[in-house]
This record gives sequence, C-alpha cells and structure tokens, in this order.
Amino acid sequence: MSVALKASEEGLSATVIEKAPHVGGMASSFVHSFEGKEYILDYGPHKIYTTLPRSLGFMKNVLGGDLLEKPKKAKIRFQGKYFEYPIKIGEILFGLGIPQTVQFGASFAASMVSSQSEETYKGYLEKRFGRKIYETIFRDLAQKVWGDPETLDAELAKARLAAKSLPEMVSKLLLPQSGGREISAKVFYYPKFGIGQLSDEMAHAVEKKGGTIFLSSQPSKIQLQDGKAKSISFSVKGSKGDAESQVVEPEFVFSTIPLSDLVSLFSPKAPEEVLNAASRLKYRSLILLYVIARKERLFDDSFIFFPEKEFVFNRLSEQKGFSEYCGPKETTVLCAEISTDAGSRLYEASDKEIFEFAWPSLEKTGFIERKDVASFFTKRSKRVYPVYDLGFKKNLRTVLDWLDGIENLFTLGRQGLFNYNNTDHCVDMALSAFDNLKVNGMRRSLPAWKKERERFENYVIVD
Repeated sequence: MSVALKASEEGLSATVIEKAPHVGGMASSFVHSFEGKEYILDYGPHKIYTTLPRSLGFMKNVLGGDLLEKPKKAKIRFQGKYFEYPIKIGEILFGLGIPQTVQFGASFAASMVSSQSEETYKGYLEKRFGRKIYETIFRDLAQKVWGDPETLDAELAKARLAAKSLPEMVSKLLLPQSGGREISAKVFYYPKFGIGQLSDEMAHAVEKKGGTIFLSSQPSKIQLQDGKAKSISFSVKGSKGDAESQVVEPEFVFSTIPLSDLVSLFSPKAPEEVLNAASRLKYRSLILLYVIARKERLFDDSFIFFPEKEFVFNRLSEQKGFSEYCGPKETTVLCAEISTDAGSRLYEASDKEIFEFAWPSLEKTGFIERKDVASFFTKRSKRVYPVYDLGFKKNLRTVLDWLDGIENLFTLGRQGLFNYNNTDHCVDMALSAFDNLKVNGMRRSLPAWKKERERFENYVIVD
C-alpha cells in the first residue's frame, strides 16, 4: 500500500492485487459486534514507533490528526513476578533477589572465557549474556514462538535484540542518554480507530488518485518475457462467490507475498532448485484469542510479555490500551497471542477448545476471572513469523538471486523478503524501492537495491 500511494502521488497508475478482503495484511483491523456494541480490533497488538524518521513522517502524513500519542507501558513476567519492560537493574536485583542476580553475573563471567560457538540463537545469547540469563529470559520464549533454539540461526537474536550483550544492555539501561541503538520507546503513536486506519487511508488516497484496488483476489500466473514480468493473471471473487478473471500488464511489480508462493507463479517455471529452496523457508503461524471481559480495563500496560513455558501465550494486550475509541467503556477485549504451526491440532481446534487450552494460563496471570468472561473468539493467520533456521540464509540467497534476474520486480516486506521486521520497516522498504526507480530514470538499479537489502538486514526491533 505504501508503494501504491507513493506511485499515485507521483502521478503514476497503481493497481493493487490483494488476496484478503481488506488491505494491510496483519497491520489491519476488523469490527466485532457483541451485545449490540461494536469493537474495533487489530490482528494482534500494533504500535507506531520507529527510529526511521522518514517512515514516521510518511505515516503521520497519511493519518493527520487521527494519530494519537500514547505513553508506552509494558511488563514482562518471570518467576511469578511482573517487571517493567525494558528491565530495570534495581527492580531485577530486588525482585529476583541478590543471590540470583549474583548467579547472572557469575554465569556471564563464565561465558566470557567460554569457547561457545555463536552460530545458533542459543550459542549467541549464552556467549553474550551468560547461560543463566539465556535460560531464564530467552530460551522458553524462543521455543514457543520459533522452535528449538539450537536449530535457530543467530541472526534471529541479532534482529530481535537492540542490545547485543549484557554490558551493552546494562549501559543502555543505566545511561540511556549515551546514544546508540535504543532498546525501548517511551511513547508511541497509534491511529485513533485501529492500526487498520493506516492502510485504509492509504487505500482511499490511492483510489482518489485513480488507482485500482482488487480485494479478495488470487494471482494465478506471472508471465515472463525478455527478462521481465510481462503480465499478471488473477481472479477476483465476486459477491456471489463467483470469480472473474483479470489480466494486467505492469511496468513494475512490487510483491509482498511469501516467497514460496511468488516463485510458484512464474511461467516459464522457476528452476527446481529455486522452487525447492523457497519451499524450505519456514514460517510459524499465529492464533489470536480474543476475550471480551466485563471490566473497564484489566491492566494498565500496553502489552505484557510471557517468556516462560508455563504460559501458552507469548504476549497479552488490550485494544483499549492503544486507543479508547476502539470499544465501549464498560467492557474490554484481551488478546492472547499463541504461536503454533498451520495444520497442527491446536491450529485446527475449535474456538472453545483453544479458550479452554489457554484459560489456565490466563487465570494464572491474575488479571481475569472466569466470571468476567463475556465472550471469546479467535482469528488465525498462517506464515506470520519467518523462522531463521540454520539453513535459511542459503535458501533465501538462492531464491533472491533468481528473482533478481527479473528486472522489473521488487519483492518486499516480512514475507516478501523473509525479513523479520515491523510495520515501520515495511514502509521504509517501500519508500526505498520507489526511490530506486525514481533516481534511476524509472529503471531498477540492482546493485543499489542489493545494497538497500543489506541495510534492511540491520533493522532493529525496538521493544
């Protein structure tokens, strides 16, 4: 949507082919009705915070006066206690006790003389933070969200942590004014009517400038000719369930769909080694359990992390913690994020089964009682989290090297570049891709684009 808006603003014709019935992907919202009242809910918690000024300026221009500034409050729970996030040294010292804090220090000291390889997620964090901190804070969350930490590449830890070692983390927490990469946002921005307002406003602007957006559309073929994507064939689902075939002949193609889907669309067919490499790029899926509670609020935080394996979810959030305009005052909606694999028994379970599966963990948090539960339902999304396993770099390189041979194609985003990033990073990718064309006379400069992709690999996930 960012590319489409940018192109429209430059007087170019933009056509968007969107598989879902709404724009924005996971960065979108939906309306849920209960007892005659409407709730605007996100597909999981989102916030607008970035260390990229251009991305923030772009989003501010899109949303105008409907962009709220909110104080960021977050906590993390381990060993039965809630701590402010990012962690404060004094709080940890007195919360967990001096003996355990001393163990953390001793474990880190031992790691400094260890010959531990940093190739894996486990090895990287043990070497840089010590085994005790790794096992207490990082291990179980990684297992829940991405899988066995010993099979994950160290690139995952580098992408997810702004502080790259225990001394750096302590320095940032004690001396935040010292500069360097931030580890937390003190405030964030949020659209008044849900994160989906950002994409919806883009869509309205694109259509106002003459662009076309096809929703509920399924691409079936990308015809290659003379090293370019010559045409795209797709079907558009009608209101009666029928499908209408369409063909567009684009000058440039910007794709954000998963790479395995993209490479399967080309005619002539992509080489087998490329198709196989794309199929080996793994993703984790997500179940979002929404619980409507007869309470005005359940907690004051924006979100709370649950890294320990005793909790089946990774994080809890309340929509009203982002915008009070998203639901009625007397009730609130809790969202629990549960990572799993598409096709698993849990992913295919009923809403009732998932709620009962999560309830013991929800009750254990102390925030909600069974008597307060008014309703619940789920949303499920496949291929949400790229899994940086130990083979992903080779497979990704094979796929991107072949796609780079298509001179009018850009592939972008979390799924399109298999890049673990956030919304602000996706906007930055879009603006960078369009810049690549504009400064090169509306031709793609592959060397410049490869250099930009290297920059994308160093994005920092703040919080």
